[in-house]
This record gives sequence, C-alpha cells and structure tokens, in this order.
Amino acid sequence: MSGVPREWVVLFGGAGREAAIDAMNQAAYTVRAVVVPQLRSDKLQRSLQSLRRSGFEILEVEKGEVESSLSAFAGIGLLSLGFPYILDSAVLQRHPIRLNVHPTLLHDYRGPTSGAHVIMEGQPQSVSTVHLREDDAAAGDR
Repeated sequence: MSGVPREWVVLFGGAGREAAIDAMNQAAYTVRAVVVPQLRSDKLQRSLQSLRRSGFEILEVEKGEVESSLSAFAGIGLLSLGFPYILDSAVLQRHPIRLNVHPTLLHDYRGPTSGAHVIMEGQPQSVSTVHLREDDAAAGDR
C-alpha cells in the first residue's frame, strides 16, 4: 500500500465516538459516508444527530443491506467504529485498508457486548484494540 487513503467510509455503531469522525474531517480526510445499523440505541441516535449537524452523509442499513450499501465506496478506506455486523471477505477486499476499533482487548473479549463482560468480570481496567481487518474475522494472532 502506498500510503493512507484520503477518502473513507465509516461503519458506525459506537455511540459517543463521533469525535473520531470529526477528527478525521479536521485532519483533511474525506468521510464520504457514515453507515449505521437501522436498529440502534437512543444514545447512538444522539450521536447521529451530532454527525448530521456536522454535514456527514448518514446511510441507515439493515443487516442484509450492508454489503450492497458499501459497493459505491469500493477503493477507499473502511473504518469500523463499534459496528455490530461482520462483513463478508469479498466486501472487505474492495477496500485497500480496513481498520477496526474494538472497545476491548481482542481476543479476550469479543462481540458487540464485550464491554459488559469486562464489567461483569470485575476487571479494574480495559483497553481498546485497533487493528487492520483481515478478510476472515477469526484470522490473526491470538
């Protein structure tokens, strides 16, 4: 890869993380669209209102529509911020770089409710994992 793409599509399911998208915009990266699950929490809805006020295009998708919604964005960077759905490897391969921000330590805590497991297990602290997405969600070092 010859550098970081200037254009990105963001898969957004992480309420309260809209500052990351604003920061990309301020750093002169173009966020062409923010893709969000159609079913979402009130907190995520408030995050989306903030992003809409900032002028970002919001694409609301059902689980079965994600892949077709992303077809218009082939060839640009893909950033996942707490997005609840796993994408097919064919979809991922359309993007030169795929970054995922997971709210806990992978592979210790997986899934969309991983933060709750940190609390339920009484962990005194937690970390986030930022990683390049492999074509296979289960791939990578453990």
